[in-house]
Amino acid sequence: MRAAGGGFPHPVRDGHFRGGGRIRGTPVSGAVRSFLVALHFLTIFPYPRGSMVEGEDLGRSMAHFSSVGALLGGILWLADNLLRPYLPLDLINILLLALLTVLSGGLHWDGLADTLDGLGAGGGRHEMLAAMRDSRLGTFAVLGLILLILFDLSLLHHLGERRGTYLFLSPLLSRFSLVVLALTQPYAGAEGGVAKEFVERVGGRELALAGGIALLACLILLGLRGLLLLVVVGAFTLLVGGYLRRRLGGITGDSLGAHNELVGALVWLFGCLC
Repeated sequence: MRAAGGGFPHPVRDGHFRGGGRIRGTPVSGAVRSFLVALHFLTIFPYPRGSMVEGEDLGRSMAHFSSVGALLGGILWLADNLLRPYLPLDLINILLLALLTVLSGGLHWDGLADTLDGLGAGGGRHEMLAAMRDSRLGTFAVLGLILLILFDLSLLHHLGERRGTYLFLSPLLSRFSLVVLALTQPYAGAEGGVAKEFVERVGGRELALAGGIALLACLILLGLRGLLLLVVVGAFTLLVGGYLRRRLGGITGDSLGAHNELVGALVWLFGCLC
């Protein structure tokens, strides 16, 4: 993606991730620092001023991707319950989708648009990656964004009695799936970026912690059905990862953002069907 500036506090955008360089100042220690890094890169919430981020912090922060997703899901659940007595369902669905987009900084949709343009451009790997770096929206991006937004709104309308559960789980599992994708696929970008730091530094520890939270949430809220949902998300992530490796040679920040949106819709689709 195009840079909006260099390093903090003017982050660059890499489809799914933001930021670059390091923040100099008084360090925030341990797990708190890792969580705050994840919170910053996945949402619009700022990183504390005067704190320091090193390259290894980026990979470690993926352990908290599920936690940040749970926070976003909790906000959606709360907003839905507050609005239900006063507004029609279709209007609430639009507001919820807009809220999630704003909280995430719109970066996932941006990554989806670039990924669609890149894959739609055809040609070889280098041509597709070059198309993904182009700031202009193409036909594939526009059509894909419109169709997925309409699909999301339709799914939200038909979620039924477990609506609150799937509103909560969708952001959680979509962020967890990014850990799986980053761990199982190489970085394909021609140039080093923030996403490369995440992909190359994530490890089994991060997968275990993020996966544990995802598994616990699914089992508590849905029982064995939740376990099935987690398997579906994992299988879908592996399929997408294999496809991206064949087409692009791996993943980029843009494709991570695109995958986040696809898994979010997949969770809602599961809720409608099951």
